[in-house]
Amino acid sequence: MPDMNVPQILKMMRPYDQTLIKEIDMESTAAVTATLDRAYQLFRNRPRWLEPWQRVAILEQTAALMRGQVESPTQIALEE
Repeated sequence: MPDMNVPQILKMMRPYDQTLIKEIDMESTAAVTATLDRAYQLFRNRPRWLEPWQRVAILEQTAALMRGQVESPTQIALEE
């Protein structure tokens, strides 16, 4: 098992010919723990949450961005 306290790189390979799709940097255990702790602290601070209408606006903007990029995930899926 790799030492997760040392940054690692995950190589995503195509299953049929083992060619490289992408390399992804993996975080250390400490970095992941710190990120999760921070996310939990933010979650518990309910007064700082966005209003429902703000969350809806963000989701709508995200959907619009994703509609504009539908070809990229489709192409990746076809290559696999």
